[in-house]
Amino acid sequence: MLERLRLLIVVAVVGLTLTTVVTLGWGVARAVALVGVLVSGGWLEDATLVGLLEVIDLFLVATVQLIVVLGLYELFVGDLDLPDWLTVCNLGELKQPIVDVLVVLMVIKFIERALTVPPLDALYYGLAYAVVIGALVAFTAVSKRVRAPGAGPSERR
Repeated sequence: MLERLRLLIVVAVVGLTLTTVVTLGWGVARAVALVGVLVSGGWLEDATLVGLLEVIDLFLVATVQLIVVLGLYELFVGDLDLPDWLTVCNLGELKQPIVDVLVVLMVIKFIERALTVPPLDALYYGLAYAVVIGALVAFTAVSKRVRAPGAGPSERR
């Protein structure tokens, strides 16, 4: 039974690997298009900065996807020869890069919006992003506190 459940994780690993490859390809295509814009004089416009931030978005997402793929495989399927900084021991450690990239993506999206919408709208977007980022930071802090080794109920206060 446990072996069959492991196969489900293999399906997840294969599916996420495919989306990682597609995301990397998408990022490369956007980067090539951006280079074309820069060469043709687009570096003078703010919209090009938005394009650059979008390319960075794609590569960050692809990187986190790859980290999750490797982590899921390592946790549920078999050992990989990974560097220590890439090895995960539990699902909680896989959540952290996702939260980190979400915060960075929201900051990038805010900058994109700030360059393309009226200032008051940018302020509203910024406040909304700040609330979500605050919730993610609180989630991370609580998760770390709960997972802290040897932290009994009296030591968590």
